[in-house]
Amino acid sequence: MDTRPVAVGVRAPRASSVTIVGTSPGGENLRVPLSRTAGGRYSASLPLATPGTWTLAVEASVAGGNAMTESFPLSVAAGATTPEIALMVLLALLSITAGIALIAATQTGCLRQLLV
Repeated sequence: MDTRPVAVGVRAPRASSVTIVGTSPGGENLRVPLSRTAGGRYSASLPLATPGTWTLAVEASVAGGNAMTESFPLSVAAGATTPEIALMVLLALLSITAGIALIAATQTGCLRQLLV
């Protein structure tokens, strides 16, 4: 399956580290540390390859301990497979070709002869 990572960003200027924690639709645990960028922001790409609803939360290390947000759901839709994409492209090309042939037949009078 063709999967694309989900880009996340968190603003936590007082945190020394930020991590996304969660559970996949199949029950596997996820723990992705975010990289610190400018202005107290943290970012990462989450590898959410399994379609379904993921349960995620943001965990931040601050002076004196850790703080965690309330968990939130994130739905990941299944993407089209390579054969499905190839079939859609083939059908689109066939449709275009048939349309061009129909226009050409109408302009040359061939279609009129077939219908009469």
